[in-house]
Amino acid sequence: MEADATIIAAFAALSKVAHFSLQSIRCFTRAIHQNTIDKDYVITYIFNMEKIGADDNRFAALEARVAALERAERERAAATTPPEEAQATADPFWALTALKGMALPASGAVLYAGVVETPQGPVEWQYGTLAEELFEQDWSEFARSLGAIGNPVRLSLLQAILRGTQTVAELSELATFGTSGQVYHHINNLVAAGWLAARTRGRYVIPADRVVPLLVILTAAKGRSL
Repeated sequence: MEADATIIAAFAALSKVAHFSLQSIRCFTRAIHQNTIDKDYVITYIFNMEKIGADDNRFAALEARVAALERAERERAAATTPPEEAQATADPFWALTALKGMALPASGAVLYAGVVETPQGPVEWQYGTLAEELFEQDWSEFARSLGAIGNPVRLSLLQAILRGTQTVAELSELATFGTSGQVYHHINNLVAAGWLAARTRGRYVIPADRVVPLLVILTAAKGRSL
């Protein structure tokens, strides 16, 4: 238990420069208990990361280690569930069922969530809001955000960036996007609307809290469900 508390404290310190979920902490703790990773290495490494900062390559290595542990944990859970049991308990409307089981106002609520693997690492996101809040809000306020992605070139830019093409030079080499000046014009619009964020060395990324919402919008536009 003392080792667990030390590890959690270390992750709390690291949260100043990163956003590790409770699931990530549990994965590391479980790995230490199973002797697949050294406890002292983790604690020392994390406290060093707090001093080094998120731009250091070693920080990326730690993020990759977290992603690998989380992926292994998901695979382990899937492998230990008998196929017949998984099929018997599967509810095609499990999210809707869970939402309806909550104490909600009469107007209801809207919920979306996603677990996505990207070249930058895994993204897990969930967000919900009461329907009455949406009904009462001025929908015209959403025009700027939605308008920024209501353009085929910008949607293609977002797709290329999510797949790992992140600099203007790299994007300009793709025939779809035109000159670097045209690329900058579209990128500036996406940054202003919050769909892109600038990173070091002229790279652009879709912020983690916008990856799942963007995919939800695309899923809604597609008009199909699982």
